[in-house]
Amino acid sequence: MRISSRLSRLPMAVAMMSSPAFAAQITVQPPATASSSAIPPLAESTISVVANASLSQMCSQLGARIPKTLAENPSGHDCLQYGIYFRHDPADQVRCSGTENKIHVEATLYYQGGWRCGGPFGIGQVSCGFGSDPQKRAIVSFDSVLTWDPAWHLDGKPVIGARAVDACNATFINHDFSGFIQGKANDAIGKFSGQLPAYLSSATNFVQQATQAWVDLQKPIKLNQNPPVWLLVHPRNFAASNISINGDAISLGAQLQANPEVVVSATTPPSDNAPLPPLTTAPASNAFRVALNGWVTWAATNKVMADFISKEHPSYKRTFLGFPLATVTLEKVTVFGAGNDVYLAAGVDGSVRGTIYLHGVPQFNPTTQEIEIKNVDYTANTSKALEAADWFLHSALKSDLQSRAHYKIDHSLEDAQTQLQKALNQSVGAHVTLSGRVAPISGIAVSAQTDGLLARAVLNGTVNAAIH
Repeated sequence: MRISSRLSRLPMAVAMMSSPAFAAQITVQPPATASSSAIPPLAESTISVVANASLSQMCSQLGARIPKTLAENPSGHDCLQYGIYFRHDPADQVRCSGTENKIHVEATLYYQGGWRCGGPFGIGQVSCGFGSDPQKRAIVSFDSVLTWDPAWHLDGKPVIGARAVDACNATFINHDFSGFIQGKANDAIGKFSGQLPAYLSSATNFVQQATQAWVDLQKPIKLNQNPPVWLLVHPRNFAASNISINGDAISLGAQLQANPEVVVSATTPPSDNAPLPPLTTAPASNAFRVALNGWVTWAATNKVMADFISKEHPSYKRTFLGFPLATVTLEKVTVFGAGNDVYLAAGVDGSVRGTIYLHGVPQFNPTTQEIEIKNVDYTANTSKALEAADWFLHSALKSDLQSRAHYKIDHSLEDAQTQLQKALNQSVGAHVTLSGRVAPISGIAVSAQTDGLLARAVLNGTVNAAIH
C-alpha cells in the first residue's frame, strides 16, 4: 500500500523536477573567432596574348620618313657637285624582310656627282649621272635585332650597310667617283640612322591597341543570365615574351598576368579601372587558372535553421520509467565562423536555459552542390558548462543539427565551369578574341568569411588572346 502510494506521487515529483522552477540557467563563454576573415587570394594566372602587325605597312611608314634629298651640292654652288636622292615612287619602295626577331631593311638610292666646271661643250667635266647619263644606284641597308620597349613599341639599334650598284665612271677620264659619293652618302645615311629608332618606335607603337585590350579585359564578362554569373579577369600586368617575323606578319607575343574569378551578382560588377602599366618582359606562358566562387550567406544558413525549428519544434527529454525527468527545447540557431571554423550558437530553454555552442568543419558536396557542416560537436566550454546535465550532451541535438546543416550555394560550380568554357572562346569587346579551355573541377575548398560560407574551386587550363 505504501509502495503504491509513493508510485502514485512519482508523476507529480517528476513534473516538479522538469518544471521551469528546476531549470538550470547556464552561461557559456562564446568561441573566440576572428572579427573578419580574408578571402583566399586568387590564383595567379596568365593569358597568352598575340598582336600582329604588317611588315609591309611598317616598311611603308619607314619609307615615308626618308627625305627625297639626302645630300646635295647642286649646280651654281661650286664646281664639285653631287646629289643623293630617294625616289618616293612604287618602283623604289623600302623593302623589309626578317626572321625570328631580326629585321632587314633596305632602300635604293640614286646619286650623281663629279667635277662640273669646264670649257665649251663640257670639255673638262668629270662627272656621272648628269644630263643624258642616268643617275647611278646604291643600296643602303639597316639590320637590327628587335626588342620590346616598356613604352609599348619596338626598339632596335640598326647596323648600317651601303654599297654601289652602278659605278660612277666619269665621262671624260673614266675616273670612278663611287668612293667619293659613298662617303657623302654615308654621312647622310648616318644622320638618318640616328633618327631610325624614333621612326621604328612610331611605326610600331602598340599603345592604342594595348590600351583598348586592357580596358576590355577589365570589364566583367557575363557567363549566365539566371542566376547572373560573371567572369572577372582582374588583369594586373602585361609582360612581353617574344617577337617573330614570318612573311609579312610581325607577331608580337606577350602574356597578360591576371587573377580571374567567377562570381554571382544580380547587378553588373564594377569594372577595374587601373591604367595600362608599362610593358615588362617574361617567358611566354598561357597557364590559366581561374577561381569559381560559390557563396552561402549567413542569413541563408540561419534561415535553414529557423525553418527546421519552426516546422519540427525539436525538444530533447530525459525520462525515467517512461516519465520525463528533464526537457530542453531548441529555440534558435545562429551560424557563424571564420576560416576553417564554423560555429552554431543554439539557444535552448526548459531544464537547461541559455546559449550553447557547437562547432564543425565546412565541406563541399559536389553531388548536391551544397556546403555541409561535418563533425559537429560541443565546444569545450559548452561541455564543461553542461557537466551537471550530462544526459543533454548525449542527446540527439548534435546529429539533428548536423543533418540540417547543409546549404545550397548560390549557383552550381559545375554549371559555371561549362559557362566559363564557352566564355573563353568568344570576342571580348571590339579588340580582343579569346580562345581556350579549362579542365574539369578537381577540388573545392570551403572557408568561413565575413559575409558567409565560400566554396572556391580553382580550374586550370590554357587561354590565348588575339588583339586586333
